[in-house]
Amino acid sequence: MKKFVSRRPSASLVISILALVVAMSGTAIAASKLVSGDKLIKKGSLSGNRLRHKTLTGKQINLSKLGTVPSAKTADSATTATSALTATSATSATTATNATNATNATNATNLGGQPASAYALSSKIVTSGGVKVVAEGQSNVTVAKIGHFTFTESCTTVAGKPSSTFNVVADTPASLDDSQTFIPANTPDPLPIDNSQTGSTFTANNNEISTQIASDGQQVTIFYSDGVDFPSSATPAPNCYAGVTGFEG
Repeated sequence: MKKFVSRRPSASLVISILALVVAMSGTAIAASKLVSGDKLIKKGSLSGNRLRHKTLTGKQINLSKLGTVPSAKTADSATTATSALTATSATSATTATNATNATNATNATNLGGQPASAYALSSKIVTSGGVKVVAEGQSNVTVAKIGHFTFTESCTTVAGKPSSTFNVVADTPASLDDSQTFIPANTPDPLPIDNSQTGSTFTANNNEISTQIASDGQQVTIFYSDGVDFPSSATPAPNCYAGVTGFEG
């Protein structure tokens, strides 16, 4: 029977065995450290293409440290500009409204608080601007005119005294002074007057109302006064006078 003889291991064998033990223990240590992971990967050593697509979310990214994207920066400016433009428009609208209100308030004040419809248009009103004095010997002096109708005054001498004639004439066939028939165009029609009071004393000899209707339907009503001996300070007073106020209805 053979006997086994124990021999001392060589130096190379010892070194090999020690290296194997160290290597195996190092792998175990590395495996146990993988749970934390941070120390196994060097900072800044991974590129973006080493990450799985859409694996990073707001939880992993510090959004406050991200820079402004150029288009987003422009969008912020555009939003501010739009707000400013809207504010300017709103201010202009308010100013326009205030101006309108002020104008309306002024108009209401000027009209005495009455609507414009409560007043007659100036184009519909006729006035002689007071009485017109017509010297003895003058004829067909225009006192007032409105629409188709012209009112004239003539001052003649009758029995040595002034005599007044107040006429209305239309440029179209018309019913003059409430007459029931139409008078041809350009035909003078004397309105009623009173020449009985003559002399050196001024008197408002006549105050009348007269309505004229043209063939096209235009109607004019006047309040008129005419007479003689004006002014009364003259001795005698060789003048006639006439005044008209009226409106187109």
